[in-house]
Amino acid sequence: MTDIAITGCGIVCAQGMNYEECRERMYGNPLPPLYPKNFESPNIDYPVFEIPSKIGEVFSRKFKDEEVFLSTVMGLKALEEALYKAGMELDYLKGKRVLISIGTTIAITLNDFGFHKKFVEGKSPDGKPFLRFLNSNPSNFISNILKENKSFPITFATACASSSDAIGFAYLALQSDKNVDLAICGGTDEASLVNYQGFISMHIYSRNPCKPFDRKRDGLNLGNGAGILILERQEDAKRRGVKPEVFISGYGSFQDGYHFTHPHPEGKGLERAILKALSFKKVNLKEIDFINAHGTATPENDITEGKVIKRLFPEGIKFLSTKGYTGHTLGAAGALEAIFTIMALKDGKIMKNLGFEEEDPEIGISPLCKEEMVEKRFAISNSLGFAGANSAILFERAL
Repeated sequence: MTDIAITGCGIVCAQGMNYEECRERMYGNPLPPLYPKNFESPNIDYPVFEIPSKIGEVFSRKFKDEEVFLSTVMGLKALEEALYKAGMELDYLKGKRVLISIGTTIAITLNDFGFHKKFVEGKSPDGKPFLRFLNSNPSNFISNILKENKSFPITFATACASSSDAIGFAYLALQSDKNVDLAICGGTDEASLVNYQGFISMHIYSRNPCKPFDRKRDGLNLGNGAGILILERQEDAKRRGVKPEVFISGYGSFQDGYHFTHPHPEGKGLERAILKALSFKKVNLKEIDFINAHGTATPENDITEGKVIKRLFPEGIKFLSTKGYTGHTLGAAGALEAIFTIMALKDGKIMKNLGFEEEDPEIGISPLCKEEMVEKRFAISNSLGFAGANSAILFERAL
């Protein structure tokens, strides 16, 4: 097997506009969710984890709101940082065969209600909002920026597992396809009126900061965010003089198709995804140090995921959800959580699970209530999505 190194990470989320800002707040004084500012809603008493400041320039270019969605610009911002951390200039990518694998969801398709209202009424609305939607495909947009390269863009929309699948696909491609030199992968997504009102109408949105795995959890908070990883084969990174600290060592995905919105009650799909991820390097369950769980703070998700963790690790394991820091960033969730997993492995320290106070007897296990040290080489990041999407990524820190 080829070792696939993570040589750069870039992140934008509610805790900061870059990796270092996020890291400082994740281990310090995290910012809470606030009432939405980026869109108007009659239900403003449901908080959102929006990014803490506006994005100015990306690759020395200013973006106007009408050009592309916020999610696309956040993705570019994260890419800019990831390339910098990887020690790559845009010129370095010239002539390289670059896979661009990005996950997102489709809730932003209804961002422009004026356009849709006129269209439904049989009128002829201005076509700019439609073009804005088409232009906002994150993988294609990045591919157009890298126009002097031979790039292969692909966009994943497997609900809340989208960016985990995008990262997993990039890992598999570098394992098996010599026509790919490196990969830009991850995810980006934003809260909008449609997904905000949608989750409220499903009665799974909390009026308070979310409480993953807590007995009194009453729903999620949405958030804006983007996370981008640069993946390379280890030998290619070494040729550039880079000594990787963390690798991807496995990926599993399983669609159980149990229900349009509910997870399988026994988590059979998630269990198969985890075991598949471990199989790539024949890692034993006892070698896993911690799990960055999907942990949405909704009643059913946390029970299902807790059952799987308890079943696979009967002797116990450290686990947490980082959604208390970012909210549920939908298609970007897997990418953000991958970066937080990488952060913990690099620092040798796991951040705590925010919002947890009391164990739920239906789950029977508790997440980390305080920061703890990493003691082993491997960690897992889980993602679950609507329609039965289940994904797991295995991360390994260098010896």
